[in-house]
Amino acid sequence: GFVPEHSANLSAEYLRPISGDMEWFLKSFLNYESKKYVSVANLAEIGEVYIWDASLGLQGARWQITAYVNNILDDDTPTTVFDFPLFDTSKNPANGPFGLVINQAGAVPSTALLLTPRRGTNYGIALQYRFGG
Repeated sequence: GFVPEHSANLSAEYLRPISGDMEWFLKSFLNYESKKYVSVANLAEIGEVYIWDASLGLQGARWQITAYVNNILDDDTPTTVFDFPLFDTSKNPANGPFGLVINQAGAVPSTALLLTPRRGTNYGIALQYRFGG
């Protein structure tokens, strides 16, 4: 189907006081997904995904500053893939009637794939302030 057979998430967080209510922290997250098919025909698949994110920061009672790096391994596996019939016969590799492709599976509709790319490695600094009591 459209979901991976296996997935796993691992996270770790380390906090260390500096003074008063101020502390520094280190966080790391690793997400894994095994391959998954993009259609019920199971003819195309998205490969394995490994996403590793990490952050380092300082925080007080009402504020936080964080330096982060997301997708450290620069995994470029698409987030989603959609397949749909390709009815444009000018771009259709069909060799059969009615836009069908004749192959070892028989007569099947020609398809195209629409990919949603994954964002590559990115980094930044996040500031947070909590108002109120």
